Amino acid sequence: MKIKSCTKLLAVIMAAVTTILLVACEETPADTEYQSQTEQSVVDSTATDSHGYGLVSVTDNTSATSEESSSSYNGEGNSTEKPSSIALIKEYFTAVVNSTDQSPFDYIPLTMQPDYSPNIVNAESVQYDFNTFVNVGSIKYGGFGEQWNMVIDNIIQSQQFYNYLGIGESVFATSVTIMDSFLNNTNEEFSGHEEETDSFKAELNYGNNILHYVVSFKTELELSLFGKVKPVVDMTFNVNTNVKSVLVSLTETNAMRYSISDNMYEFGIEYGVNSANRSAYCQIIKESNGNVNGHIYEYITVKDKDAVKSCADFYINDKYVSVVGNKASGMIGFTGYINELYDVNYGKLLGYEVQETLSILGVSGTYNTLWFNLSDISGISNIKIAEKSEANNSSRSTVDVYLNGSSTLFAPTYNKKVGIKTSRKYDIELRLQYFYGRNNEGNIVEYKTEIPMMFIQQDNDKDTNYSDYHNDMLADNGINSSVTLSNVYLDKIMSDYATLIDIFKSNKELVDSVKIKAYIGA
Repeated sequence: MKIKSCTKLLAVIMAAVTTILLVACEETPADTEYQSQTEQSVVDSTATDSHGYGLVSVTDNTSATSEESSSSYNGEGNSTEKPSSIALIKEYFTAVVNSTDQSPFDYIPLTMQPDYSPNIVNAESVQYDFNTFVNVGSIKYGGFGEQWNMVIDNIIQSQQFYNYLGIGESVFATSVTIMDSFLNNTNEEFSGHEEETDSFKAELNYGNNILHYVVSFKTELELSLFGKVKPVVDMTFNVNTNVKSVLVSLTETNAMRYSISDNMYEFGIEYGVNSANRSAYCQIIKESNGNVNGHIYEYITVKDKDAVKSCADFYINDKYVSVVGNKASGMIGFTGYINELYDVNYGKLLGYEVQETLSILGVSGTYNTLWFNLSDISGISNIKIAEKSEANNSSRSTVDVYLNGSSTLFAPTYNKKVGIKTSRKYDIELRLQYFYGRNNEGNIVEYKTEIPMMFIQQDNDKDTNYSDYHNDMLADNGINSSVTLSNVYLDKIMSDYATLIDIFKSNKELVDSVKIKAYIGA
């Protein structure tokens, strides 16, 4: 089964609804070569009309600019401007009603998609019992980290609403057939047209370089998440910018708009009730050099106050996928940022770096830790993990770890200030990675597993951490160990970290729920 976005209108709409509902967004910085592009990402605060596109406006990244917003159809009747022929109206109409076959996956390398066959696993291969020693060589590393999996999960969840395809599809298809028949059989100068049946009312207009097609359902649809609704489908095509936009309104507080062009896919969505709802905005842009960058924002709003916010940025080139976010379900109380790196050739997690600001002994500090798969750490052949016991003298460790068949507890080395232990220089913890397989029906399923990873603090002005790792491990644990991850990858992780997190911190403030609602314009 190839995961693709819905090729029908309502499927796309319902898909995106679920995408937002079931996924918490994250934040992702880009790599150094993307810095200038990302720094140009700004919210166009003027794009608040009902058909403003490009809520996050990236200079030179998309044809959707502020010019587009100013020329948008205002819904108040036709302009005196007319196309040169009815043939052009038919061409525009065909383009806009066929604009639902573009998928976010079109922008993502096959290797980074969940159904990439070389990375498909079965459930048993990613289930481990660390109560006994497990050979490191048998642990499957290279899954998706929490940041990239958040991006993928947003898209996958949208596909799960395929069941809604049959509900209402025939009504919309009938409206298109009838309107198309009118366009094929009229030679009059086009001045707008309406069609109405017992099931729908359809209106087609053209003005200010915007083709505008609205289908209002007159019969109720029964949707499990929304009850009985009478959808309104509002489609526009800006012939100057070649941006097509579709608004689907199910109820007053449940609506979605998505817009596409040759190099851009974006959507905004609002879901819930008046007192509490969820809103989100996603934009993916393909640059002229083939690189892709994306942003996603999500808010949970309670009584008009944004209670929860999540965001993510991701950046793709022909070598790497860099993802920065704040999702860390395995780290209670985490408020930092995580920068993941993937090799595009294989679609596997190479490692990541984490930034946290913590208070230790009453002193606040920022800690930068590199995280490695144990397959990239030499000297460790097997591992056993148990719940933390009273015998564990490492106050900041989360579990008891035993290495290489030893009955002696693994002991991380600590930095010390005036003889007092402060931060761990390195340690092993269980971290989430995500893999994908197929169930008995052949459908893609997600496997979430906790596997051990080694973190090592970066060196800083006051402490040598990474530089001391080999000697510290030998002195405190009797293990001759070193990092074997290629320096090319390690340098890339650290260079991304040095530039992208700060960029992300700026990007994550560009969009709020008010701007998302303005973009949707329901």
